[in-house]
Amino acid sequence: MPESPPEQKGPPKYPIQANFISVRELYIKSHIPPNQRVTVDSAKFILKTAHSSYDEVRHVIEVGSIIEYGIETKTDEIVPYSLRAHIMGQFKVDEAQFKKEKIDLWARINAPYILYPYLREHVFALTARSGFDPVLLPLVELPTVKIQQPPPIVETPIVPERDENLEALRNVESATDSEPVKGEELVESEELKRQFREAKERLASESKTSAEDS
Repeated sequence: MPESPPEQKGPPKYPIQANFISVRELYIKSHIPPNQRVTVDSAKFILKTAHSSYDEVRHVIEVGSIIEYGIETKTDEIVPYSLRAHIMGQFKVDEAQFKKEKIDLWARINAPYILYPYLREHVFALTARSGFDPVLLPLVELPTVKIQQPPPIVETPIVPERDENLEALRNVESATDSEPVKGEELVESEELKRQFREAKERLASESKTSAEDS
């Protein structure tokens, strides 16, 4: 009996995995005395991203994310502090599980979302330790590919074209399956009944006369 392959231990293998994520720069400079009542809108922070070319020999790509506030300001703009945090990550690509032509797209769109929580943590720590109101950057959701299922096919029964004349004829046939109904039985007026009887008698007399003449 053949032996089963040994059970794989350790973390599961993903198509792209981080070799390391490290800090390249953490910087903050106060322009006013520290004051926790001074708040800064997180929407004013600027996020920048970049990535290296894919190394096809080592199967790695490097991605960097920088978040800044108060670095590039107008001459008349007053900011309580200037801040920059720079995080860099190196990622290993398994080309057997991930298409090589999609790596650049992944590095531009998905990779910054992996680095963002590290930036978020450092921005909070830098502002808090500098004596200002801690800045908590908003959470973001990693974009995913959604597969849209086609709508179910509904079979519509084929209804034969309605022939009103044929339907009326069938109704009459169904209603007259019993013995034939005589004309005088369909009317209630005694006068009409008398006219029916007289007409029948004339027809019978005429038929008898025609038969004798022939």
